[in-house]
Amino acid sequence: MEMEGFQLDRQGDQPILRYLFPPVFCGFSATLYLKGALMEQIDVSESVKELLSPELPLVMPRQVHGTNILLADPSCSLPERREADGVAISRSANVAVALQFADCWPVILGTPTPEPRFLLLHCGFNGAVSHFVTKALSWARKEWSADGKDIWAWLGPGIGPCCYARSATGDLWTKRAFKSFPSRAISRSSGKSVNFDIASAIKAEMWQCGLVENQIFILRDCTSCNSDVFYSYRKGDAGRRMILLAFFA
Repeated sequence: MEMEGFQLDRQGDQPILRYLFPPVFCGFSATLYLKGALMEQIDVSESVKELLSPELPLVMPRQVHGTNILLADPSCSLPERREADGVAISRSANVAVALQFADCWPVILGTPTPEPRFLLLHCGFNGAVSHFVTKALSWARKEWSADGKDIWAWLGPGIGPCCYARSATGDLWTKRAFKSFPSRAISRSSGKSVNFDIASAIKAEMWQCGLVENQIFILRDCTSCNSDVFYSYRKGDAGRRMILLAFFA
């Protein structure tokens, strides 16, 4: 099944989500490995390398729900695992990149000028509250001289506002979200809890940074509602993750 910017497919018995890029990004591939037999075999980073990326050095940072960005090159490939939730990749790096997800939102930011380059982000609630996408786009402006209109974005899948609720009181991150999220991304389901629309908060950041609407693609399928298709931490998948694998062919 294909939708704008995405294509659901299979790789043997393993369901996958392909991210679809326009011709200006020729040679770049990004695939999200969904809940399936192949992912059930993965228990350590070394098995990710063995099963998904045998021909290229694999950069797979240790994700900590932060906003650090790692510049991908062979010196930081496995077995090295530096702390980061974002990875910048260019063709000349000659590496593959892997990030893990189970409710947090995969974000792919790409610019074709002066040559195709990408930022891959692991962005959950904490990342959205901390304006990770804005920080990543500022990094791209500084390092790549890429303005918002030059950036394309792919977002999703991740947990939706239907399933992502937090305590309305006594939670520091909830208080921070009230200040940093747009009002349309916040809804009170009861006096004791608040639901947050992480994807809408991220998209609002993209707009504020000058991205063009027709260059933003969002797959809003909720990982928690569809835990038969996606791994969902909130549905009990504490030890399993979907894996986003990306590289230049």
